Amino acid sequence: MSAIAFRTTAGATPLPVSQVVGSVVTVVPGSGQGSGFLISDDGYLLTNQHVVGSAKQVKIRWSDGFETIGQVVRTHAARDVA
Repeated sequence: MSAIAFRTTAGATPLPVSQVVGSVVTVVPGSGQGSGFLISDDGYLLTNQHVVGSAKQVKIRWSDGFETIGQVVRTHAARDVA
């Protein structure tokens, strides 16, 4: 077990790095790419608006190399989140 841990919410039990690394993804909207991370059990990811741009769908590449297509549900340019 790693000595580094992350808290999911205030007061929550820390999670070892080995358990959270799988929640980080690469978001590929077209020719560029950016990072994102899993924020819910039902599959929502958070990334930056400047990463997805105007794309309605993006390729999601998980840390194990698995790729799937994700739908861009909502963006907020001023906060740079998607």
